[in-house]
Amino acid sequence: MEKFEKALSSTVGGGGDVIIPQLADQIIPFIRQKSYLRQFLVSFNQPTETYRFPKLTQGNTVYFVNETSTAPESLIATGTVELNARKLMTALAISAELEEDSVLPIVPVVRDDMAKSFALAEENVWLNGDTAHTADAPSPNQATEADWFVNDVRLAFNGLMQISSLIPYDMAGAPMSLNLISRLIRNLGIFGRDKSELLLIISLKEEERLRELLGINLAINQLGLTGTALPGEVGRVWGVPVVATNLLDNLGGDGVLQLATPSADPQPSTSMLLVNRNAAVIGDRRVFVIKSSDEVLLRSDQILIVGSERIAFQAQYPEAIATAENIGPNPV
Repeated sequence: MEKFEKALSSTVGGGGDVIIPQLADQIIPFIRQKSYLRQFLVSFNQPTETYRFPKLTQGNTVYFVNETSTAPESLIATGTVELNARKLMTALAISAELEEDSVLPIVPVVRDDMAKSFALAEENVWLNGDTAHTADAPSPNQATEADWFVNDVRLAFNGLMQISSLIPYDMAGAPMSLNLISRLIRNLGIFGRDKSELLLIISLKEEERLRELLGINLAINQLGLTGTALPGEVGRVWGVPVVATNLLDNLGGDGVLQLATPSADPQPSTSMLLVNRNAAVIGDRRVFVIKSSDEVLLRSDQILIVGSERIAFQAQYPEAIATAENIGPNPV
């Protein structure tokens, strides 16, 4: 037990929980590196549990003014976005045998797995979150898309698919096309003007479709696609970065933090969204921390490791999110 604590932390506790800052400091950048939404959307360190984030509702107006004339007054209007911090948490029980037999290798394993799990959980809730969804399933194994697990991470916030104020474009089973992407850009209006502020998020099925439409290599082709920048970026369409995720399958998810359960249908109905980086804001109330109990769980002969963070997420400009749904199978 003492060897395991020393492997995780330079401080060995005498009872209760031991905070492991060294391991947490390694996991935090891993989460940031693996989360494209964290690197794309506006984020800040949230000073209080509830915080009002300022935003512009009307910007400055520029006028032509003759040399001897007085400039018309330009007024700006402001509003606020209220963010409420919520806690995401995982509890990992490790057997004493694993601790005894592989003290040093367990540290990078725990670090990598927790970083991936938290990055995926953040992506899931920020895309698919729905605070009003039915969630009565007592365990993840009993959860369905109609009835989520009571602690499903998607219950923490309303995600981008939910907060968009634009009417979703219904593909009615038709496959994705370049015309659809063009239409989503147009639907954003002024928020679609600067392509460097946009992000196209598609399913893995639509990634395959894009490769069919644009050639073998998405990164370089006649439409001006460039190299990757965001984590998971597969290319750019007309200057817009494209990221593919497994979390937009309508039949995926199943209310768990892990990867979506594959559907029996090899090409289920999917969704996609085009987001301006100012559409939503992320608040970090408490960055990721990890603790370990220095008391073995006697009945099961296990050691408990707990990782958690307190974050907030809220729409800033819901009209800056354009979505498409019911995208059908790719042509054979």
